[in-house]
Amino acid sequence: MTFLDSPLNVACCVSLVSFLFKYYCSFLSTYVKVPQAVTKGNKEAIWWNIFVSFTHSAISSGILIYSCVEDADFTVDMANHHSEASLIAAIFSFGYFIHDSLHILITHPIKDNVGILFHHAIMLTSLGKVLHNRKYINIICIALFCEISSVFLHVRQLIKMMKTLNETLLFLIVCIANVLAYMAVRFSVIIYLYDWFFHNYQEMERNYRRFYFVMLSLMTIVNMFYFVIIVQKDFLNRFCSSRKTKDE
Repeated sequence: MTFLDSPLNVACCVSLVSFLFKYYCSFLSTYVKVPQAVTKGNKEAIWWNIFVSFTHSAISSGILIYSCVEDADFTVDMANHHSEASLIAAIFSFGYFIHDSLHILITHPIKDNVGILFHHAIMLTSLGKVLHNRKYINIICIALFCEISSVFLHVRQLIKMMKTLNETLLFLIVCIANVLAYMAVRFSVIIYLYDWFFHNYQEMERNYRRFYFVMLSLMTIVNMFYFVIIVQKDFLNRFCSSRKTKDE
C-alpha cells in the first residue's frame, strides 16, 4: 500500500497543491514587478493569474509526458489501470483548478469569466469523480494533455498584455504556433477520447457511460468555442485591420 492509496491522503495532497498555488500567486503579486503596460492598464491581477496558469500548464505537461513514457501500459485497461505518476498528475491539476476557480470568483468579475469557470467546472467534476472512485484516471490524464497546448496559449496572452511586441514577427509566430498546437493537441485528444469511447462504451458501467459522454461533449464545445475566438482575434481581426489600413 502506497501513500496515495488512502483517499484522505489524496484529499490532503489536493488541498496542499491548492494552497501552494495560492501562496505562489501571492508571492508573485507582492514581490515581482509586472511590465509597464500591465501596470498602466491596472491589469496586474489578470497578468499573475495567466502567469500562474502558465506555471500549471508547464509543470502538468511535464508530469503527464513522464507518466505516459514511464508507463508502458498507459493505454491498457484505461478503466482500471494507472501509475502513480498519472495519479500525481490528476491530483496536481485538481488542486490547481480549485485554486484558480476560487481566485477568479474572489478577484475577477464573474460575468467576464463565465467561459473559463465553465471549463473549470467540467475539469473539477471529472477529476473529482475519477479520483474519488479511482477509475478512468488515465482517461482524465489524456484529457489533461490539452495543457501542452495551454503553454502556447498563455505565452501568447502574456506577450499580448505587454503590448510592446504585438506588431512584431515574433508575436505572429507565437500566434501561429498557438493555433497549430491547439489543433494538433486539443483536437487530437478529443478525437482519441471519442474513438476510445465508441470502442469501449459497452464495457462501461451505465453511469460512467453517460458521465463520460456528457463531459466529453461539453469539453468539445468549450474547445471549439475558444478556437473560434482565438482565430478571430489573432488572424481575422488582424487581416481586416491590415486591409483597412491599405485601403486608406
